[in-house]
Amino acid sequence: MFFTVINIIKKEMINTFQRLLYILGTISPYAIITSICYGGRISYSVYAKWIEESNEINVNAVSTKCQKISVIISAVPGYVWIIIAVSAILLIYHILFLKISLNNLPQMDFHANKSPEENDGFAKVLGFVYLLPIIEWILTEKIFNVSEQASGWFLLIIGILAFFVSLFANKSYGSPVYWIMGYHFHTIQADKSKSYVLMSRIKHFRNKDQVKRTIRLFEDLLIDVS
Repeated sequence: MFFTVINIIKKEMINTFQRLLYILGTISPYAIITSICYGGRISYSVYAKWIEESNEINVNAVSTKCQKISVIISAVPGYVWIIIAVSAILLIYHILFLKISLNNLPQMDFHANKSPEENDGFAKVLGFVYLLPIIEWILTEKIFNVSEQASGWFLLIIGILAFFVSLFANKSYGSPVYWIMGYHFHTIQADKSKSYVLMSRIKHFRNKDQVKRTIRLFEDLLIDVS
């Protein structure tokens, strides 16, 4: 009895950890784009100041391409490179998680009691959030002239909000990454009236019999492999 309880707890902990990684994977493109925009903005500011100071010292000075690249790269803070690297790893994991699951997890028969209902809304909204750093950079740089620090805090707050909303409110498991890869999210019910989220390359199901076999990613997330 004791070992059974331990095994159940371990299984729950593994499922929770995998779901956390799944959510981090859905947010990782935002972190990458935000870091690139934020680092690019700092780099551009430092580069412009460097050019101005170089011209003040020697008007006829000609900077080499290597010098320019060195200034641009070195101006980006180290923590920005770390965030980009970690986010890239999470994004790769997110993609490989789906690929490995499709190739290794067992398939099971599935009998739906009605046609799946399309539920791509969250994935599309989160996909739009990916573009906010670019929009924010354009608006604050060209119109409002907001400082890099204020911009960074704003984007950080948006990222934290997106993470917690994805963690607690994303009942559809909507992932813009999988949506871009051609998958759509649906709500589907089994014969016992239990609701699941179904990922499928089919956008519109004509009837319930189109879903015949699935793979279980999480307790309530299935992939259509019919």
